[in-house]
Amino acid sequence: MKWYRSWAIVKKELWEFRRQKYILYSLLLPPLIFAIVLPSVTFLPLFSQVPNVDPGVADQYRHNPGFPLTNVSLGKADYGAFAANNSVNGVIFLSNVDADNVTTLGVIVEHCIFNSSYLREYQINGSVLRNCTIMTGVIKNSLLVNVTVRSSVLINCSGLNVTIWDSSVIRSDDLEIVSEDGLRILDLIVILLNTYSFMLVLAPVITPTVIASYTFVGEKNNKSLEPLLATPASDSELLWGKILAIFLPTILTTLMGFAIFAVVTNILFLQNLGYAPLPNEVWLFSMIVLAPLICFLSITANIIISSRMSDVRASQQVGSLVVLPVMLLFIGSFSGLITFGAGSIILIGGIMLVADVAVYMLAKKSFQRENILIKWK
Repeated sequence: MKWYRSWAIVKKELWEFRRQKYILYSLLLPPLIFAIVLPSVTFLPLFSQVPNVDPGVADQYRHNPGFPLTNVSLGKADYGAFAANNSVNGVIFLSNVDADNVTTLGVIVEHCIFNSSYLREYQINGSVLRNCTIMTGVIKNSLLVNVTVRSSVLINCSGLNVTIWDSSVIRSDDLEIVSEDGLRILDLIVILLNTYSFMLVLAPVITPTVIASYTFVGEKNNKSLEPLLATPASDSELLWGKILAIFLPTILTTLMGFAIFAVVTNILFLQNLGYAPLPNEVWLFSMIVLAPLICFLSITANIIISSRMSDVRASQQVGSLVVLPVMLLFIGSFSGLITFGAGSIILIGGIMLVADVAVYMLAKKSFQRENILIKWK
């Protein structure tokens, strides 16, 4: 097999694609829709339910020379007066404070120790909480011991004997949760993040359906396929030329979609939760392994379908059935039957690889000069 002949066919096909606007739209629109619209319309409403305290208040305090740096020990009796003198816009800022048996409302805490206290509407970072009850806020990079947490988000925390109610916990492997209840919004967000990372592989399934119908059925109808068959290229060279002409632009726009999805998602997460979740293993494996395998499967399947069709629209409609297996996986993730992790993604990749080989052999069998000139309708 001489690859330069296949590459000549690739260049010829790509030159023709530039003249077809609907092919360009099919290349660009699916990845953009999946990458921008899905995370925006899904994550933003969920983020609105995640409790948060405006970090700008803390910044305002740090740059206000009228407030001294706090570094004191506080008890129940003297906390009220201290809080009244160390607040900005109704929010109390505590830094390097050792507090015992206090009750707080609307507080930003950094590098403090709280014992037997009650905190509500807070943002805590880099602190130690012991025997406390905390409600409605965000806790980051902190140690919790014998703590009850309600309506909150915990990020990068560790600790023992923690009770969770109506809260979400992420990136906290060393946190011992003894009981938990209620809807965890952030857990749902993480599930959707992995599901959408996998769903991006729909783009390389949909796009070849449109392009392949033009490449094969369109050329048959326009009587432009016969001159190509008269070239010295072998059947395998012709087939690979057609496959690569569809594969290369599809994968390029798919990678662009994955990159845009990562940027949009990281911006949304940074603004609302303070960390960037991508890249993760599901995103990387979907982009590097699954997307090329599913794209190749879609192309070869549409070659077989095109060999039986004489109308471009009919070929597109039948070819769209290739999307069904991916959609079933997507539905399975929402129903709880499938959890997208490293193991499940590798298993799906192995199945796709076997399917690629089998479908390619069928496509190679159908893509022969004699069949094309005599039997193709």
